Parts: sequence; C-alpha cells; structure tokens
Amino acid sequence: MEGAHCFRPKDGCDETGLELPIVEYNSSEGCSVIGGYVYRGTGLPSISGAYIYGDYCSGIVWGLRHDGQTVTGHMVLAKVDAPITSFGEDQAGNVYILSRDSGIFQLIDRD
Repeated sequence: MEGAHCFRPKDGCDETGLELPIVEYNSSEGCSVIGGYVYRGTGLPSISGAYIYGDYCSGIVWGLRHDGQTVTGHMVLAKVDAPITSFGEDQAGNVYILSRDSGIFQLIDRD
C-alpha cells in the first residue's frame, strides 16, 4: 500500500488485516512520511496533544489532531530546509526534528 491506495498491483490488492492511514498526502507534497510524537511540552500550548510528523523530501512538519474517529485538525507547523530523518522528544515533552545533513532542530514558537 501507498497511503490508502494499492501500490503493487495498482488496483485490487488484498487489504485484509491492514489498518489504513487516517490522513495521507500526495507526492506533490513530499515523498516519505517520517513519524513523530504527540506534543506534550508547555512551550507551544496551541499544539498540545497534536501528533507531530514530517516528510523526508519536502521538510514540511505537520501537526495532526484526531478524536479517535475523525481528523479534527491538520496544519503545517514548520518547513525545515533539510531532509527530515526522525523526531525526538525530551523529558519535558519538547519535540526535536532530526536531519540527515543539518543537525537537530527544536520545534519552537517564533512569535
């Protein structure tokens, strides 16, 4: 599967036992989903409880809210000018964005 779509074969693949994603994006927005963390820090209260994830190729970082049934919020949080390879979290719940070439970035409020 690629997102909620058959990959090989393109149509009619066996979806038995699969849990389909709750959100997806097309290849114009990126090439590889990089999973992250639910934000539990105190520095960004507007995204508290949101799942933070990104894309390796585009460097876009999203925040996703889900109430157990449906997506209740989905927003672009940041754009990193580097390939995102992973996320990290410290004991205070702050989220860090890891890049293959450019180091580690902390997700912070710039206002």
